[in-house]
Amino acid sequence: MNTASRSPHTSARTWTSACFLCTGLLLLALLAASSTVCVADAAPTPTPSPAELRARADALHKEAVALYEQKDLEAAVDRYGQALLIYAGLGDQRKDAILSNDLAIVVVELGLPQRALAFYQRALDIWRRLGDRASEATTLNNMAQAQVALQAYDEAVSLYAQAASAYRASGNPAKAAVALRQAGQIRYDQASYNDSRRYYEQALALFSESADAGEQAQTLWQMALAAGAAGRCRLHAGANHLSVPGRHSQRAHDTRPAGHRPPVPGRLAPIACPLATDP
Repeated sequence: MNTASRSPHTSARTWTSACFLCTGLLLLALLAASSTVCVADAAPTPTPSPAELRARADALHKEAVALYEQKDLEAAVDRYGQALLIYAGLGDQRKDAILSNDLAIVVVELGLPQRALAFYQRALDIWRRLGDRASEATTLNNMAQAQVALQAYDEAVSLYAQAASAYRASGNPAKAAVALRQAGQIRYDQASYNDSRRYYEQALALFSESADAGEQAQTLWQMALAAGAAGRCRLHAGANHLSVPGRHSQRAHDTRPAGHRPPVPGRLAPIACPLATDP
């Protein structure tokens, strides 16, 4: 390999990624070593009280959030990791799961989605033990996005479907519908149009429950594109009777060459969701 042509910026990014990979592995090893990592053991006397440790973890959590919002991702990972170790040592499962989820989001943005999956899985296991279906759904949704970043599309579709089930169980059919529509979009992009339409149909039924005309129209239009691409029809019945705010009406007949898959109008990139908490 000719290393002389590599830019210093590429080398720096590679070095940074390697450093954070090692940091992530170390953090996971510490968390896995014991379910009650005792941060106080390594502290000099006098030993901090649990209240003092919690205050320290809360301060680190707030700092991590602020650093993330400033896009200082490397420093945010450091603060999230320190806070996570303390909460785990205190046995605070909810905070443990929240920080595992949010740390994973930052790790994905650093370009390490594979490493983020381990933190998402840690959060997911805790939510399932606690029976928190809403938070379970959020983490499953985020895991799906990490799998998309890894181009592991079958895994992503499975996770979106699991997220939809958890959202429904927690009483949120609208978010369940969005997750199913994301699964449908992946299948559409893979030219699996029949599978895509099935996910869109499930999403449409859930949007109907929430009486959201705009989302119903968007989903109907995506169904029409999938059906048209499959050569079944040009426009799904009913798509012309609903309007999406901010989008002009579309022509029913597509004059573009056969085999061309048009982009989905109004498609938005999914956003990973931090879990609501008061750090």
